[in-house]
Amino acid sequence: MLTPFTVLMPANIRFGRGQAESAAPWLAQQGGPILLVHGASPQRAAFLHQQLEALQLAVTTLAISREPRLSDIEQGVQLARERDQSGGQPRRRRGD
Repeated sequence: MLTPFTVLMPANIRFGRGQAESAAPWLAQQGGPILLVHGASPQRAAFLHQQLEALQLAVTTLAISREPRLSDIEQGVQLARERDQSGGQPRRRRGD
């Protein structure tokens, strides 16, 4: 007998050239804080970060120089929670 399980799937996945530019307006419609996970160079995600902040969204950034692990995402979620508790001051940390 198969053990019951649940699969959670993102409602919106975008691939291809130019898709990152359309992310900020879509995220603004969703509301809530944003955890922006990017590679080792924050400059590559700076345009998206600026767009999100221009839309007055709370953005927490997390730089990770490799493929993210669950522990990295948990760290990012903790950073976002700390930001919420500190009155919205941006926090940035670099992952290993």
